Amino acid sequence: MSAAIAGWLAALAFLLASGAAALLRRPRGGADLPAFPVSIVVPIKGASPLLAPNLAALAGMPFAGEIVLAVAEAGDPAHAVAAPIAAANPGRMRLLVGEDPAFANPKLRNVAKAYRAARHDTIVFLDDTVRPEAALLAELLARLAAGARAATAPPLAVDARTFAAEFEAATCNGYLLRIEALLDLAGLAAGFGNAFAFRKSDLEAAGGFARLAEGPCEDNALSRALRGRGGRIALARRNAIRPVGARGWRDVALRHLRWKNCTKCHDPGAFFLEIAIGGLAFHLLGAAALAELLGIGWWAGLGASAAIWYGVELALHVASGWPLGWRSPLAWVARDLAQPALTVAAAFTRAVEWRGTRIEMPWRWPRPR
Repeated sequence: MSAAIAGWLAALAFLLASGAAALLRRPRGGADLPAFPVSIVVPIKGASPLLAPNLAALAGMPFAGEIVLAVAEAGDPAHAVAAPIAAANPGRMRLLVGEDPAFANPKLRNVAKAYRAARHDTIVFLDDTVRPEAALLAELLARLAAGARAATAPPLAVDARTFAAEFEAATCNGYLLRIEALLDLAGLAAGFGNAFAFRKSDLEAAGGFARLAEGPCEDNALSRALRGRGGRIALARRNAIRPVGARGWRDVALRHLRWKNCTKCHDPGAFFLEIAIGGLAFHLLGAAALAELLGIGWWAGLGASAAIWYGVELALHVASGWPLGWRSPLAWVARDLAQPALTVAAAFTRAVEWRGTRIEMPWRWPRPR
């Protein structure tokens, strides 16, 4: 058996196994919201059309506990949106203003005060772009109650209104969700800051909030700190629903470059492995392997391999009920062609722009003293 055939068969096995894992992860029923109190911490920045309805829906969710909103400065447009909603829900929702200059990460500078002010041991970090759902919150908390060290939910991108947004949805949905579902079976799923539940006492025992500064990406650092306490990071069956709207190419490119650099800094092995498990590598290996196996031309082998890859992705979208439109297949192809280029670009990137702040992205991140 040639190396091309062996490599393509291994890639095919990974594709089918991860697709099956994603299907098995589909929600089955729902959990009840627990009686123990929770502090939901929401960092906010900038005013978007979804901010007000998301905060109002969050305030109306039937859980025990509080909602702590964090904004860096009173002049931020998000403050004007959040202030009247917080005032209408006294005792339920607090709006805190200010930054902790000790952190380079702008999200950590903003959220530090809310973490310290949280009144309850169980904390849920929730991005303001995530659609608040009681079913997702209930599952995250149920997994904590069942013994997980932390519980998280990967993002499902919806409401893509431009082709650039479709590109982001293609990365999150058919690619990221599938791979994370398989990793979760081995207890290796990543932590996602858009929806992350944990116990404050566990983080304090692991070194406290400062541990989140051990790398440029706080969700990766938080996952590492909690894993060091033993136990697993549990992946919820439900996804964090995140509308992407009408994103432009510059915004999408910078976001993907930042995501790639997070992997580079926190998990260099996975950073290089992403090229091998992507669509372009699958297509090129398949072209050579199927040409040899079936005695067909290279281009016919490429077409057959692509049909298998995108056929699995299409079936997964249909079976899972994920957003699917006429631009989706084009976005899948664009994603597979662009991912290796983004990996190479990230390998030579030393800093990225994030919310107006320059964040260093070295290969090795110095541990804070």
